[in-house]
Amino acid sequence: SLSPEELQQQQLKEKELLERIQKAMACTYILPLGRDRLYRRYWIFPSAGALFVEEDFFGLTEDMLEPRPTPEPKFEELPLAESPVKTDAATEEPILVHNTSPPVNRPNQWFFYSTPAEVEQLIEALNSRGHRESSLKETLLQEKERIVQLMDSKAAQRYHHSGT
Repeated sequence: SLSPEELQQQQLKEKELLERIQKAMACTYILPLGRDRLYRRYWIFPSAGALFVEEDFFGLTEDMLEPRPTPEPKFEELPLAESPVKTDAATEEPILVHNTSPPVNRPNQWFFYSTPAEVEQLIEALNSRGHRESSLKETLLQEKERIVQLMDSKAAQRYHHSGT
């Protein structure tokens, strides 16, 4: 059994090791933290000291960026076998209906969050029930301490606005 001092020393060593691992991963392993409902990607670049948001429209269509209407409640569901399906009369094969919405044709844009308060507001605004945003929210909560440390670093000073 470890003494309280030894236990504290072991915990400190573990914390330092985890920090070293995170720093090493940050240098070699850059992936977005996640996406929001508008498919924007969220990034941490350790050398930059901010949380960046990339608005990348590649592969998106205009209808993907529009709000989805709430579906009407269904009182009666047809059994699957009786559901109407468009088929090709000659082959009885279902016809695939292709998306005709035009692709998004806008340049990529970048934004950033430079203060812990802004990150907190972002986390609170993310929808826990949406599959993209719930995953992003969970990741931001896990990485929050590291993000705040980055924002307090010297690299982050370039994003702070003066009061003049």
